[in-house]
Formats: sequence, structure tokens, C-alpha cells
Amino acid sequence: MLVGLFGRPIAPGADGVSVGSTAAPGGTDVVEVRPGEDLRSLAARVAPGADPVLLAERIADLNGLDGERVAAGSVLVVPTRRE
Repeated sequence: MLVGLFGRPIAPGADGVSVGSTAAPGGTDVVEVRPGEDLRSLAARVAPGADPVLLAERIADLNGLDGERVAAGSVLVVPTRRE
């Protein structure tokens, strides 16, 4: 079992996106980076139809990252999609 930010367990979601057992505060979820993904491709996966460049910048801000490269298996906070 993976343990995410704040010690929350991470479990695969129905769509294959790994999400925490509960949404993180502030309209966010946690996801696990897949092999070969960078922040832009992660953004496209978690929010199809959203601008991946802008969302990648937001994900970087939320996680204190500099640049788009992230290691596979990293657990990141991402904004939730508001319908």
C-alpha cells in the first residue's frame, strides 16, 4: 500500500488514477505519477479538456516543484475538476 501526503493511504481509483481515501483540503486530490509522465501529461490525464499547460503550472505550485519533470511513483496533489 502506498502512503500519500499526510500519511493517507493511496488506492487505485476506478479510472486507474490513484487517489487518496479522501480528497485533500481545498478542492484537491492526490495522484501517483505513471512511468513516462511529466506534469503536462499528468494534467491531461487527470483533467481531460483542461489546458494542460496551465494545469501543469498549478500542480507544480501546489507541490513546490520547479519544472515539469517528476519521477514515476511520485504522489502529487492536483486540483479537482469542478463541474
